[in-house]
Amino acid sequence: GARTSVRDLGKIAQWIVTRHPDMYPVFSEPEIDFGGVRQLNRNPLMGQCPGTDGLLVGSIAGEGHMIVASAVRDGKRLIAVLNGLADDKVRVRATSAMLDWGFTGYIDRDLFAKGDTVASAQVFGGTQGTVRLVAQQQVTLPVPKDGNSRIIARVVYRGPITAPVTKGDRIGVLRIWRDNLLQREVPLIADENIEEGSLVQRAFDAGYELIAGALHPYAVRLFPWLF
Repeated sequence: GARTSVRDLGKIAQWIVTRHPDMYPVFSEPEIDFGGVRQLNRNPLMGQCPGTDGLLVGSIAGEGHMIVASAVRDGKRLIAVLNGLADDKVRVRATSAMLDWGFTGYIDRDLFAKGDTVASAQVFGGTQGTVRLVAQQQVTLPVPKDGNSRIIARVVYRGPITAPVTKGDRIGVLRIWRDNLLQREVPLIADENIEEGSLVQRAFDAGYELIAGALHPYAVRLFPWLF
């Protein structure tokens, strides 16, 4: 009864590429020897679609042919997942067209550089009232070359954040929408240490949070940007 989706398969492919770069090259091998048996690479895009180096092909009864394809061109990697295709020829044509469209029809727009302060989160009971939030990598978003996309980014975290806070603690997430569709979620971490405050500071913050929490007991902090 297990179920999956093309989005799930795309996330798994991304995880394999990023978490196991030492093992990923096996997907581009033309053949391997497994237990003395010669196993050929069945990916029909290998050698036909430039830059393709993986990943998976198959078929599902009643659902048609499917593919999880990954390719690199000019240092940029794209992952395409298609399902419900009529046959192997359609699979090759459709996947090649999708990858070509992704590489030629989109450009990467820089939103935040690595280490940029994306937002500040409120801290209670600490030596200071806020902590800077940063991304661990450059934040970019592919946008159509010939379109006027509306990009909105929001920082979301659940408060109150109580001191102490250690630099590197994961505090929240940056969510990015393009034309009302969620495109990316980027973890945000604390960029500084916040020590526990004095008894007076903690008592004051506790009283404030007691009042604020009574009004909004499950408040999620939002910081919107419009690019």
